[in-house]
Amino acid sequence: MFIYHFNRLIRNRFVWLVFALFVAFAFLSVDSCTGPGSRAANARDSAGLLNGHPVPASAYAQAEMFVRGGRTRGADLPPAMVETQAWHHLAAVHSAQAMGLKCTDDEIRQAIREVPSFSSQGQFDPRLYRQAIAQTLNVTPGVYERLMADQIALTKLAASISAANWISPMELEDEMSAWTDLLSVQYAVISNRFADTAIEIADADLRNYYDENAASFALPDRVGVYFAAMNASNYLNAVTVPDEDVEEYYDSNANLYTRAGTNDTLETKPLAEVRGEIVAELALDEACFAASTNAAVFVEALGMAKADEFAWRAKARGLSVQPSPLFGMEDDVPGVEPKALVEFREAAFDLDPARADARFAVVRGKAHVYIVLAWTNSPAHTPPFEQVRDQVRPLALAQARAKAFDRLTADLRAGIAADLAGGTNFVAAATARALQGSTTLTFAVQSAVRSDLPHGQALLPAAMRLRAGELSKPVPTSSGALLVYAVSRRPGDVLSSEMLRPELREAMSRRRGNALFGDWMRWNLDKLGFAPARPSAPSMPEEAEEEEP
Repeated sequence: MFIYHFNRLIRNRFVWLVFALFVAFAFLSVDSCTGPGSRAANARDSAGLLNGHPVPASAYAQAEMFVRGGRTRGADLPPAMVETQAWHHLAAVHSAQAMGLKCTDDEIRQAIREVPSFSSQGQFDPRLYRQAIAQTLNVTPGVYERLMADQIALTKLAASISAANWISPMELEDEMSAWTDLLSVQYAVISNRFADTAIEIADADLRNYYDENAASFALPDRVGVYFAAMNASNYLNAVTVPDEDVEEYYDSNANLYTRAGTNDTLETKPLAEVRGEIVAELALDEACFAASTNAAVFVEALGMAKADEFAWRAKARGLSVQPSPLFGMEDDVPGVEPKALVEFREAAFDLDPARADARFAVVRGKAHVYIVLAWTNSPAHTPPFEQVRDQVRPLALAQARAKAFDRLTADLRAGIAADLAGGTNFVAAATARALQGSTTLTFAVQSAVRSDLPHGQALLPAAMRLRAGELSKPVPTSSGALLVYAVSRRPGDVLSSEMLRPELREAMSRRRGNALFGDWMRWNLDKLGFAPARPSAPSMPEEAEEEEP
């Protein structure tokens, strides 16, 4: 209990302020005694060279955060793509600065204030802003504002590059024709008869599939751990929630306690109405903190204990130790609550069974605290064919079925195209091959509603660029494919076409501008030159002084 109260003491803001001032003066003293050699050593802690100059690891980490959308870890993009895009980003920011394309503090503030999720009842809410970026992006305001500054600078750069974009009159006319011409089309549906067909796959074909797709069976670095879960609710009777904590939490999170008011506005529920809910939330949080404190004491006592000692000593405390399966940095871990999953995986990968201070870890969740012991690991590798044969078989079967259906649709299209060239109409050619030809559908793509047309999602994109008398390639659908035939095509309403012209020009310019900027970023990085040499654990971006937007 002494340790629990000690931990409550060190969370006191005044104590931490005094401690922070002491540390700051200490660092100033040390820095004043640091020679050029030490600063050169710090310069060597870089992620690589860009344009012949070292890139600090913290700057590279910020670029990775930008690419991932603010998250320091994420499964959205493969690591290789993240690294490539991070270097593209760093090179583009470098060029933007060289061109004088920077952003002011006012631009950053304005951009932040215009984000709807940072506002409450139509007004920018600083507390909501801090809470939102912490919960959804896992960054601090200082980091977020630097990311926003990069975004504004790159937006200006993209605009200047896209200014070289030009849409020719012929291209614009073709696009207008695709959207506004009046089309008359027919189509035939090809059912995928191979979807459930049993196809024998020889062992040689299975191995060929594995050899061609070996990378898809690669396994990342994985670890396995022993862990025990402490239920935080067991400590509820040992904690109390002061009234001032309830009031502070309510004031800081008022946006969480709203209801519909008059005139479609939101009104905040009174504290008396939500007090019980807040007390329960804070009590569980305090109980979880108490449980983590006790878990830390337990881990200190375990020292270099092995799994069997961990198990019987945990059992004496009413805890059950279980082994986890091997898991990677993006995998779920059975028995671990979602709120603790990210920290649990990171802690598991940081464990070192040879070090007393890293053999165990304590991970705090919402309702549980986990004590984790290093157990085993599996380095990244591609398992041999024999180990993944059962995974290969259904994938190879799906590929064989897809190839069989592709051959069928190609043969049907070739036959129908030959009949059309010989003067046979489309419906007759389709019927001769046991396909059901449709009646003639007439529409303009601009005004057509996809849900109102049979197979509209597949039909419209295929039909809009067909010339009269042209047969489409097989168009995939959810249950097979379509063959679309353009019976006729004639110009649509002139007034509608002219009204659409500015919108189409803008869409084409924007689409081409995005592609142009992507090509420029690749060219720019090659021009500047880079040599990646990422440290094993790049440091997080340093925090700048934070100012309220």
